[in-house]
Amino acid sequence: MTSERTEELYKLLLSKGYPKELCREIAYQHMNTDYTATRMLGYLYRVSSPRVEDLVDEMLAILSDRQQII
Repeated sequence: MTSERTEELYKLLLSKGYPKELCREIAYQHMNTDYTATRMLGYLYRVSSPRVEDLVDEMLAILSDRQQII
């Protein structure tokens, strides 16, 4: 079962034109907690059209922050 935040993230990624497979991978495999999905949503609302490389870099930074908190 996925959270509302994860679903929101998936839909936002799709609406920005990223490939469906990438959206699925990011939202459901890596940013699948409320904390990580909320952080990525914040990034996507601040930055209008990040390149795929920047999107993945932000994802890795969020995951690194989460790991340090744990």
